[in-house]
Amino acid sequence: MVEDKGWFIVLSTLNSVKKQTYISVSKTLVLKHNTLLILKLKHYRKIKANEVLVSWMKSSRGVYNRLKRGVELSLKNNFQCYAPAKYYKKYGLKKFKYVKKIRHS
Repeated sequence: MVEDKGWFIVLSTLNSVKKQTYISVSKTLVLKHNTLLILKLKHYRKIKANEVLVSWMKSSRGVYNRLKRGVELSLKNNFQCYAPAKYYKKYGLKKFKYVKKIRHS
């Protein structure tokens, strides 16, 4: 499981609208059923997390493109990247060897 130290940028789907996503920044991580991807920023402040969030939102649209862009951002900025097991398999994230699979508890 992901530790609760640092800042997290979380990509999630909207419950009411199919195939729409939103990105949020949080200090603590609560893994929900609609969480797609988690970027963990260990030593950064919230300002840096918000900068990454804005660039991620502006540079991608759609579920798969947001996932792909999130992985690219994690590689570029050396962030740890996690995805729940069902989305890891569904969207083929295993081809990105840096994304770690996590299970819902």
